[in-house]
Amino acid sequence: MLKFARENRSDPKIEYQGLDVLADEAVARFVRAEGRFQRVYSFLVLHWIADHRHALRNIEALTAPAGECFLVFSNNLAVFDVFTAMMRSARWSKYSDVYATRNAPILMRSWCTALLTHLHCLNGLFSVGQVLLRVLPETRDMEDVISLRSHLVSVVRATSLLPLACEVFRLTGDMGLSKERALDFFCLVNPVYPSLDDGERAELRSFTDDVMRDFTRRRSGRAIGEHQLLVIHACKPRE
Repeated sequence: MLKFARENRSDPKIEYQGLDVLADEAVARFVRAEGRFQRVYSFLVLHWIADHRHALRNIEALTAPAGECFLVFSNNLAVFDVFTAMMRSARWSKYSDVYATRNAPILMRSWCTALLTHLHCLNGLFSVGQVLLRVLPETRDMEDVISLRSHLVSVVRATSLLPLACEVFRLTGDMGLSKERALDFFCLVNPVYPSLDDGERAELRSFTDDVMRDFTRRRSGRAIGEHQLLVIHACKPRE
């Protein structure tokens, strides 16, 4: 992913580096070497992290005094139903503790940007050690605005950041993918997928298809892409 970004989104003001937002020591070393940022952005990635408070504490560490962070992520994704079903399945439950190897999130350094990630780059989202249980955020079980907004406020309060906005927006559109492409997508973003052989991958694809059918049936035909978009805008106090 970093190679793709360098080749297709190069700019003399931008340096692409990998940094795991959950690795406290790595973040601390980065801050000592590179300094902090006036602006930290994260787009459509924090829903892949179970511990939002931990992530935000490290985002706080990356933010300079009087700087701001702007974070956008989803409360739930349809593929999380697959992960939950896998953990409950006799066939797949053993993979709850299987470690998958992925790259760390992009860290994009420029004059105003510290962290930029995107949903379409999911193959690069995870560092070594991410497992099914660790990619299921507590927001996946929250649907009402009050609960979601309260969660966002509690996440910010776990840091010294000052909340400027904690908002919830409902998205009602579908994913815009055919059934076959959606199945391919859900399999590719599954952290277990890289550890499987070809036969097991075909089996996982069939299992995913069954879960998605049940997902649609239980939600009375609502679009698979329907979810809530969560926004945190916060600033760091001056020292």
